[in-house]
Amino acid sequence: GLEIACVDAVSNLSDPDTDKVKKDILHVIDSAARLHAPYVRLRAQEGAADEEKIRALLGDVLPYAEEARVTLLVETAGVYADTKKLAHLLDSFADDSLGALWDIHHTVLRAGESPDETVKNLGAYIRHVHIKDASKNPDGTQGGTTAVTTPANGNNGTGSSTTRPLDPDAGTVDPNGNAGDPPTGTEGGTGSRGILPGIMH
Repeated sequence: GLEIACVDAVSNLSDPDTDKVKKDILHVIDSAARLHAPYVRLRAQEGAADEEKIRALLGDVLPYAEEARVTLLVETAGVYADTKKLAHLLDSFADDSLGALWDIHHTVLRAGESPDETVKNLGAYIRHVHIKDASKNPDGTQGGTTAVTTPANGNNGTGSSTTRPLDPDAGTVDPNGNAGDPPTGTEGGTGSRGILPGIMH
């Protein structure tokens, strides 16, 4: 049958109304548990973010997620497209029920990180991956995107991540965010936090 890998909590971790955000996250955890989905995606939108409030909010909802056997994943987008900042947040918990959702589009095109840098920063925190066929326009603005998502599998070996355009006439994006020809595949690296679980697409 159909399996749902991840349920999205649409609320913003940076929202100053933390009671509203908490209520939404708890509701989505319940939904994920009922659907037997292992992950819930959380996101902090760009703009002013009070990391202490975000940390307190996560601390409030994590026990509930653990009891429901659901893992909360903070996406590498918005505030946390900077994965050093996300790693700092995750390190403050070091909890198996809290990890990272790596959206490659945001770390490469928006934060300017190479995939190797992201893996070194987040390592084994990465549990789920969003891959997009994306490009930058010549003026630096965002071009078109087509998304593919894949869970990071649970093996402990170095995996590979192959990005191919869904449109055969389209190009891909190199680690510097430049459009180019489709690669045959790029090897996942090892980071200071351990080996990135294999990501196969």
